[in-house]
Amino acid sequence: MKESDFVAKFGAVLGRVLIGIVYIANGIGLLGSFHGVAAMMAGKAIPLPTVFLGLTILAWLVGGACVILGWRLRLAASVLFLLTIPVLAGIHGPWNADANAFQNEMNHFLKGLAMLGGLAYLAAFGPGEFYIGRNRRHAQLKAIQEG
Repeated sequence: MKESDFVAKFGAVLGRVLIGIVYIANGIGLLGSFHGVAAMMAGKAIPLPTVFLGLTILAWLVGGACVILGWRLRLAASVLFLLTIPVLAGIHGPWNADANAFQNEMNHFLKGLAMLGGLAYLAAFGPGEFYIGRNRRHAQLKAIQEG
């Protein structure tokens, strides 16, 4: 196997795993500090903070798993992309931070932008060579081509 074939086959899987882990780890972390995060969200005038936090945790966990597995990847990446935008703007916007928190929020914001880039790439180009449902998808494409 040529080096470029190896990168093409396994690079997409590695990228999906790394992006998915971030969302799953953040979802688990939010579960562990649910009440504190909900209070912080309320302090930032976010309405229904416990409802939105619960939905965010669910999206992070399910979306992260879908990204890792490649299952419904374009949908999962698109949903995570759209849900990450208000988190970045409302929670981690450095323009909302005081002088002591500015650098920390800027770091979160820039990392979030990188995640958006990765999610946009996944949504645009799909899961790559290996993903859940690949055999079924290939059978469907073959049937279309033959018939």
